[in-house]
Amino acid sequence: MEILKKNLEKLIDHLPVDDKEKLRSRLKELMSVYPFNEYEYIISNLLGVNKITLEDYLKIREEYLARNEYLHIYEKYGSPTAFGITWAQSHVHAIVPEMKKPTKKSVLILIMSMIFAINTKEIILE
Repeated sequence: MEILKKNLEKLIDHLPVDDKEKLRSRLKELMSVYPFNEYEYIISNLLGVNKITLEDYLKIREEYLARNEYLHIYEKYGSPTAFGITWAQSHVHAIVPEMKKPTKKSVLILIMSMIFAINTKEIILE
């Protein structure tokens, strides 16, 4: 993401002063909401003022995807929680079939055991 941001900043720096000031001013007030974020806004503006071509955009996109080759895994599931539950659990189960999916009861027992262990340790230390 840092490389993408630096590359876009370089392109912004080469805009005419009016376009550069207008873009930076709007970016300060921009509310980013997926998929409409500051990068989409910068790129669409650069395309609009003919600073980059569609081919330039596709090159920027391909370079970003090459640097972040596993990003599609996270995007597919929509949230880190969904990723953990859906992909990671099935992946772990494929590696260790004996492992069972946790139930609310087993998680509650584990949490209670951890709390008990922590409390016991505190009593012993005092």
